[in-house]
Amino acid sequence: MGAMASAKKGRGAKVYPGGTTFRVWAPDVAGVAVIGDFLAAGAAPLDMAADTDPKYSGYFSLDVPGAGHGQKYRFIVTSGGPGDPLARIDPRAKCIDTDNPTNDGTFGIIWDHSTYGGFTDEDKNFVVPSPGRQVIYELHLGSFSVLDGKARGTWASAMAKLDDLKALGINVIEVMPPTAFQNSANWGYDIMLAHALAPAYGTPDDAKAFIHAAHLRGIAVIFDWVPNHMSSATPLSDWEGERNAAGIDLTFASYNDNCGDGIYFYTGPARNPTNYGPRPDFGRADVCKYWTASMLQFVRDYYIDGFRLDSVATARFDQNNQPIPEVETWLHHLNTVVQSHVLGAICDAEDLQDCMDIVAANGFDFNSQWNDDCYRVIQASMVAPSDSGRNIDAVKAAIQLEFNGAAALPAFSATAYADNHDQARSNGRLSAQISTDATDYYARKRALLGGAIVLTGLGRPLILQGQEFNATAPFLFPTPTPLDWRQANIASGLPEAACCAGIRLAYTDIINLRTSSKSVAKGLAGIYINMFHVDYANQVIAYHRWDTGGAGDDTVVIHNLSNQRLYNYWLGLPRGGTWRLRVNTDAPCYSPDFGTDVVAKDVTAVSASQDGLNFSGAVNLGPYSTLIFSQDETP
Repeated sequence: MGAMASAKKGRGAKVYPGGTTFRVWAPDVAGVAVIGDFLAAGAAPLDMAADTDPKYSGYFSLDVPGAGHGQKYRFIVTSGGPGDPLARIDPRAKCIDTDNPTNDGTFGIIWDHSTYGGFTDEDKNFVVPSPGRQVIYELHLGSFSVLDGKARGTWASAMAKLDDLKALGINVIEVMPPTAFQNSANWGYDIMLAHALAPAYGTPDDAKAFIHAAHLRGIAVIFDWVPNHMSSATPLSDWEGERNAAGIDLTFASYNDNCGDGIYFYTGPARNPTNYGPRPDFGRADVCKYWTASMLQFVRDYYIDGFRLDSVATARFDQNNQPIPEVETWLHHLNTVVQSHVLGAICDAEDLQDCMDIVAANGFDFNSQWNDDCYRVIQASMVAPSDSGRNIDAVKAAIQLEFNGAAALPAFSATAYADNHDQARSNGRLSAQISTDATDYYARKRALLGGAIVLTGLGRPLILQGQEFNATAPFLFPTPTPLDWRQANIASGLPEAACCAGIRLAYTDIINLRTSSKSVAKGLAGIYINMFHVDYANQVIAYHRWDTGGAGDDTVVIHNLSNQRLYNYWLGLPRGGTWRLRVNTDAPCYSPDFGTDVVAKDVTAVSASQDGLNFSGAVNLGPYSTLIFSQDETP
């Protein structure tokens, strides 16, 4: 008796008690078989029967008793055309046995997620930090924490640094793309498969252990996810072969074969290619299911807390800059699904087109998008060698999330940054743009000022790994230089360590004001801002942040964007009484050469109107510095 299609549900390799169901989408081929560790010899043919469940139309399937967790497998495809039989990896493989996966050199590994016993109620009931309290840390696993003698970092080596991130105040980690990609020492954006994690970083269980350890420390984990393009070398290209027995071209776009094609990608020169690789065809229901299932796996089986979607514009516009309507439909569906599974899920878009629809409920339905406008303003103002080159109006607009020329985004619907992987690659780290010497006074001062502007304004602040201590390791493409954590440790004896460690302390103090549930400056996580003081002559801006208002909530932030020292500088204050100095980035505790001639301290607000407020007081401001004030709550 021949093979029979499976009556069980699920796609890919799905374990059931006593065996595994294999199901793969291959609508145009003559036959599919499976080989693996569970077979003594030969291949077991899958069946494409007249499926009673229309959602599996075009799928071959088979139940294989005895096949189970940890065993290797691969499909053998008979296209009817040249090259038969064709070795093919399972597009939905949850685990693979080699880096740089290829169809004829890589096996999938049957993976039963239920065998991992490390997750607890801490993961199932994890509460994602509220948007206003989130501070995101962009982390590249291969370079974030590399142990002595190792070629690259892993989930395990990154997990060993989680206590450092918790102490810093970080409560969201964005992991740069961890799915299987080309070249194991890469950034990860040229992905090869969407369901398998890169073996170079460890096993699926290693990833789960990292996420669980982060949750125990109150840190959410999101994946940088790349469904907008794939590597031109992806095994999904021409997965069904080039031609079937009827002579039908199965590549669909043979004139663009080097860019990848086949059933998983758009056809034609306008939609098939992008500047980075082939574009998935979101006009096909089974391609949409492939990508949605990828994200659902990470949400359900890894307990990730959301995602950052790479270059949304690459997915939604063709090569002629024309919109692809079905992409918007799918993205809206994807965000709805993820947000229904994870309470408070982070759905962050890198679109960079100043498009308000990205975060609109009747548009793409992301809840945040990357704000490159903010970066450009801070970069220009901090790198400018002369104070006359700092644009106060632009900085003010960036703090208030003014977007698309004038419109203001909702308080936490944009991700703001003074550094990220793309900008550090193109321009160098912000501190290095000011000076390549990590001990340079102006590099430390102005890079910290740029970070403080991001951390105290509206939006969800993001910092790039190492930014918190002015790391000198360049963030190169395709392989970033590993962070030298000795720079952040005074005891290491490195010449720059005293300076770098002090910068890290300053970041720690500011970040903890924003992220701590017991913060004495809760207004930094609030939705309201009043930019009440803009002094063009002295290049000082000050604003009031608050949520519910009152002592312990109302927060005043003052930035001095000039090299001058300002004494007894008067400005308005929202309330009377004593305003406690919570952070002064010019303080000597952050560097011995800070605060040499300026002493900042608490301020008593008197009943004298200024800047449109009923109270005012005087402060002392060091060069290129930030002061943060709030009032003590009544016991």
